[in-house]
Amino acid sequence: GSVPEERDKIAAQLKEFSYNPVFIENSLIERHDNFSNLTLWPLFHYCNPSNKFFRQEDWESYKIVNGLFADAIDEIVQDDDLIWIHGHHLMLLPEMLRKRIGNRNLNVKIGYFLHTPFPSSEIYRILPVREEILTSILKSDLVGFQTFDNARHFLSSCTSILGLLTKPNRVYYEDRHVHVGIFPIGIDPERFNGKYGVPQKLHALDLFFTKHPEWIGKVVFIHVVKSSRWYTEERDNLYRVVNELAGKINGKFGNFNLSPIHFMHYKHSFEELLALYTVSDVFMVTSLRDGMNILPHQYISCQQKNNGVLILSEFTGAAQCLDGPILVNPWNTYEFSDAIYEALTMDENLRKSNYQKLHHYVMNHTISFWGKSFIDELKCIKGYSSQIAIPHLEINQVVKAANTANKRIILLDYDRTLITIRKSAESSNNIISTLKALQKKSNTYVYILSGNRRVNLDEQFESTGVGLSAEHGCFYKHPKCLQEEVNPILNHEGKTIIEEYNGWYRLVKQVDPALKEIVLHLFNYYVERTPGASIEEKEIGIIWHYRSGPEFDKFGLWQTLDLQDNLISKLGHMPLKIILGDNKLEIRSSLVDQSTVVRAILKDLNITQDSFVLCIGDESPDEPVFSLLKNDEFKSLNCFTSTVGKKQTNATFFLEDTHDVQNLLEKLVSGLSD
Repeated sequence: GSVPEERDKIAAQLKEFSYNPVFIENSLIERHDNFSNLTLWPLFHYCNPSNKFFRQEDWESYKIVNGLFADAIDEIVQDDDLIWIHGHHLMLLPEMLRKRIGNRNLNVKIGYFLHTPFPSSEIYRILPVREEILTSILKSDLVGFQTFDNARHFLSSCTSILGLLTKPNRVYYEDRHVHVGIFPIGIDPERFNGKYGVPQKLHALDLFFTKHPEWIGKVVFIHVVKSSRWYTEERDNLYRVVNELAGKINGKFGNFNLSPIHFMHYKHSFEELLALYTVSDVFMVTSLRDGMNILPHQYISCQQKNNGVLILSEFTGAAQCLDGPILVNPWNTYEFSDAIYEALTMDENLRKSNYQKLHHYVMNHTISFWGKSFIDELKCIKGYSSQIAIPHLEINQVVKAANTANKRIILLDYDRTLITIRKSAESSNNIISTLKALQKKSNTYVYILSGNRRVNLDEQFESTGVGLSAEHGCFYKHPKCLQEEVNPILNHEGKTIIEEYNGWYRLVKQVDPALKEIVLHLFNYYVERTPGASIEEKEIGIIWHYRSGPEFDKFGLWQTLDLQDNLISKLGHMPLKIILGDNKLEIRSSLVDQSTVVRAILKDLNITQDSFVLCIGDESPDEPVFSLLKNDEFKSLNCFTSTVGKKQTNATFFLEDTHDVQNLLEKLVSGLSD
């Protein structure tokens, strides 16, 4: 199809079946495939890289081909479409699509599924273009893998290479959550590659016949081979090793009439292969590294009359989802040999029981089930475009709503909301003056919601008269003008609330000293081993800080993640939150958050449907408040929730930056009556 007329004809014919072809020059295809199959594929399967592991011209062609697919999709994509990208051949496509689709403001969800394994971060970091591929994948809304291990390795690479915060099912990237899921599927007949453990099978068979000579002549091993079209020196060496091993075993245990080992190249029809599955008593898949393959599934579906036994390498993807096989470590020849004997001598009742479990899984987890699971998950998550499609908060609308209210409650985060981290004395003074003026307005009650200690907040905001919340909802106090009028103790409804000094109320009990000692002991252990690390001890929470900067970030992050693992193992059952932040890890009470204190404030103030609530925040602790104010119980209020900067949020609006926030507050000061 190199002639334009031929291409047009082919495209027209394919369009009848809803296919859109991408025409690529042969030279581009070859170099693109070089990068896909001689760079990415071996690396993802833990094969030792060769001297020609990475070639710049292959990488450039890989980018061009991905761009051609992006152009083809961009021509036909429509609003609210779902795009599902497959495989290591198109890893740059998510980012390229975002750039093209973003210019048209289409709400399109992108799913990416990797069929191969994803290697550990120590292996993946060998790739010269490691950042480019990771950041492209993270432009997807949902990233799918075959197994939990593959997903875990991907998340680890996002953390160690890009320095991103991750959770078991998502990555936080560019102010949005990229969802990560596990969707097992079977792919690929067993190719003749080092990763499939062929020599390991032969060594195990050699030992099996040596230990159990009574089985010589009763067992024939048939290895079905599909050769790869990709020549490598490693694969050529593998052919030689396997042929030598097979010849040695056949010479040792066979004769003119018997060869214990047969190699059958994959030239037969699929029906003939299924017939072989049907008459086999034992089936072995012994990959050393694998995403998943459908061989076990095919064998199981052909064995309904024989109850065949399945031997699986513990390194196969299928080993993580199938219940009933004999699992082996292919490198442990003795264990492997014993597994062969166990399979051949297994009691019929046990064979049947194991087979029924395998058959049940295969019949219920079909390829249709896999496809539907991924698409359903992609449909459910909030898409890339919708995550940032919130409107800007209009200042005049806020001032108008505030003026008509009988009571005004203004809830504000401080750092990164009212002021930047690199604050100047002048900007701090301006904010203090604005807060003081706003709090003086009649029926107006301003609260600063903070993670800082209350002694720090008192010192900083004493002159303003505003209300305060300290340590993410553990303590709060009302504005000075209200402290004689409200009694939070009367509204506690059985929940913990303790009156303390200077107008403060505590919403959590004191931390168990023994528990705090465990945390401090761990923190101190890591401080001693991490240059520039420090501990910030609050009344309730404790924070581990590490220094920022190129020379500190990666090691500090590794230490922090290790500390997090230790904390989870020791304190995972306790009512605590372990939260990763920018260059820090914080331990907080899980019994309260900012929404707890906001609920208490609104109850104390006895708000009515004529009340006005404005809540502005920048960080994740503010998100529970945004969610709370969306609840049905507060729908009658005139609520405005805003984040600072466009990002994935539960807020209804956004403001551009701290200057935008300051401008809004100044307009409220000038626009509200005293």
